[in-house]
Amino acid sequence: MKPFLIFMCQKCGTPYYCKRTQKTKTCFKCGHRIQIRSARILTYADSVVEARYLVEAYKVPESRRDEIIQLIAESKSKKPANNKTIFENFIREQVSRREKNIIPETLFYQILNEKGITDDWIKQELDRLARMGLMIRPEKGKLQFIT
Repeated sequence: MKPFLIFMCQKCGTPYYCKRTQKTKTCFKCGHRIQIRSARILTYADSVVEARYLVEAYKVPESRRDEIIQLIAESKSKKPANNKTIFENFIREQVSRREKNIIPETLFYQILNEKGITDDWIKQELDRLARMGLMIRPEKGKLQFIT
């Protein structure tokens, strides 16, 4: 059961969210005290962040509302990228941008560290790529990816 409700004020139609256990809420726009159980429930949300986005979506004109709600649903269904995905995408990006596929090793580590990947994990993956023959070190401090 989703823990947050998105509902409208019965008097002015302003959208709000609250926890499912909440009984009342006062409308900031018109001052009406909303009884949650008798309010028009628009939808439900899994998190506060999702609830806030949905409330904002219900504030926009109806002609654009479905589009925004669809975008929220799509972003929820996408899994966050893991280290391996980030690492592989970064290598593809670098290979497509660089002549001879060579990148300074310190720059490689620095950029991946900024993306939240640890040095140990990067070293382990580079060693794996080297064992597979997909990466070489043509000179000290340089990485070259074999395509």
